[in-house]
Amino acid sequence: MTELARWLAPRVWFVILRFMRLPVIRRIRRGWMRRIPEPTRLRMIRQDRFARRYGLAVLQFSLTLMLASFAITGSYFVALWLVNAGILVQPQPR
Repeated sequence: MTELARWLAPRVWFVILRFMRLPVIRRIRRGWMRRIPEPTRLRMIRQDRFARRYGLAVLQFSLTLMLASFAITGSYFVALWLVNAGILVQPQPR
């Protein structure tokens, strides 16, 4: 799962960055940044720096958790399906 997340994360990160570089999105961000007070603007700049530095690692970690969740949920549903189909037998209480 980690290898899949490691392969998928840079591709998703590339799409996110490409979207953020669209001229329309840049115009919206610049216009919005001009309208907010200076302390808020500085916090946004600090948040952007954090995202550029750690964004790919956070995205990879999030994708790993999501894929693990899918695997666990899928295993659970397959086990339930096998029990309902009669392939697996539930233990009877004594």
